[in-house]
Amino acid sequence: MTGARGDAKEVGEYALHVQSAWRIISNDRIVAGSSDLHDQQQANSDYLNLPVRTVEVHHAGSFAIHLEKNFTLEVFPDDSSVDEHWRLLKPYTDHPHLLCNRQPSCEWWTFATLGVLAALFVTAMPLMNRKPSISELSAQSFIDEFHQQYNTGRYSDIYGSADKYMQQRISRQKLEGQLQNVNDRVGIVRQSSCSERRRLSMKATQTFRCVTTFSKAAVVETFEIADEGGALKLREYAIAPTLPN
Repeated sequence: MTGARGDAKEVGEYALHVQSAWRIISNDRIVAGSSDLHDQQQANSDYLNLPVRTVEVHHAGSFAIHLEKNFTLEVFPDDSSVDEHWRLLKPYTDHPHLLCNRQPSCEWWTFATLGVLAALFVTAMPLMNRKPSISELSAQSFIDEFHQQYNTGRYSDIYGSADKYMQQRISRQKLEGQLQNVNDRVGIVRQSSCSERRRLSMKATQTFRCVTTFSKAAVVETFEIADEGGALKLREYAIAPTLPN
């Protein structure tokens, strides 16, 4: 298929995006895990692209995918506060995504969809070993553009820069109303200093925190940014009146 930048890509019919903790084990030994994100020496090609043999479902969204050659992928959500643990999707299609989050529906999704995994999913582990590629410089440019759009009331453009996951969660009208409420409370942006927060395990996005001075108050903004084929997209935006502990 053709990717967003016109380059040829080979993708499976299904993809599993994991944002919680995970590990790959073989013969009672951990051969790779989500904490190895920054240690590329831990990479091991032995478990890449192996067919699925069976799927074992556990509680609270956790599961194990048993692969050939005695490898097993274990996924176990370990954070009660995040909005997404894992997601099953058909890449580059408009087919609805199956999402496991902190809601009770996660348990239902696990049982209902992992049968699909067992029958159709061939693991795409290179995607899980992918390092996020958003530099602080490019993120700062993206955030500067966000602030310029915000200051000039171009809220519709901000919605247009959001990725499809964000647009599925919130309507254009609602986001525009929320941004207008922010403007009413704290005014426009005067200056901002941003830095990258600690990357969460295998998260396909990166989070940047900005200490921002508005015309009426100083606040903390949090941007979660996704890289879609070289184009930065807004996944989440939050604002807090004081610095978190």
